[in-house]
Amino acid sequence: MGKYKKGICEKCGFEGYVNDHHIIPRMVKKNNNKETVRLCLNCHQQIHELLPNEAKEEDFYVNFTKKWLLGLLVILLLVGFFINIF
Repeated sequence: MGKYKKGICEKCGFEGYVNDHHIIPRMVKKNNNKETVRLCLNCHQQIHELLPNEAKEEDFYVNFTKKWLLGLLVILLLVGFFINIF
């Protein structure tokens, strides 16, 4: 989980040792991955329990992104279709 330093947890407000948690896992976005939140040990552990298995994280995020983009494309096409009809 990396190095802990003194700070404030952005989830629960705990003041003490916190760690930077990458919002997008490092295995998915390896370069320039600076989007992090500071979390205490307990909150950091909770976040990782909610996420899929570390080995499957990349597939989860890639598939989620593909499905989200496909859904957005379908919505945009439907809106465009209905705008042209009316």
